[in-house]
Amino acid sequence: MEYILLSAIFVVAILLIVRMNSLQDKRHLEYAIREKTLGNVLPSRLQAYERLGLYLERIRPQNMVPRELQKAQTAKELYVLLSNSVRQEYEHNVAMQIYVMPDTWELIVKAKESVLNCINEEAKNIMPQQPAQVLATGIVGGKKNECESDITVALDQMRRDISGLFRKK
Repeated sequence: MEYILLSAIFVVAILLIVRMNSLQDKRHLEYAIREKTLGNVLPSRLQAYERLGLYLERIRPQNMVPRELQKAQTAKELYVLLSNSVRQEYEHNVAMQIYVMPDTWELIVKAKESVLNCINEEAKNIMPQQPAQVLATGIVGGKKNECESDITVALDQMRRDISGLFRKK
């Protein structure tokens, strides 16, 4: 009877040890998979932040207006070019939203809308047939602070997100 009890205790102890090792192996495997996945996703996330940062810089009025402004262009032509440029670049980068934090994406969309609003507001005050330079001056010098502020807020949030990717958890 004593041998049976000792054997039973021995078998239970071995089963517990095997189960603990199995759970530990499972955790190690899950950790390895997570690390490999993060290793594959991190470059894509960084590239998305880079592309979206570039987008925000490209739609910044002081950068965009000189790029689109041409001689012998009317205010209406410049208005159409600027509006289309903001929208086309947005559409080109919209897929990047899956790699950024939702709050950050909302700030990027807000910055885009703010730039479009600045363009629209300035265009309302100018006759369509006036020279494009009049609209350009209004956009770059007018409500620029509102547009700039929303772009800066989005870029600052992106920087915080990126620095958070490299903090130890």
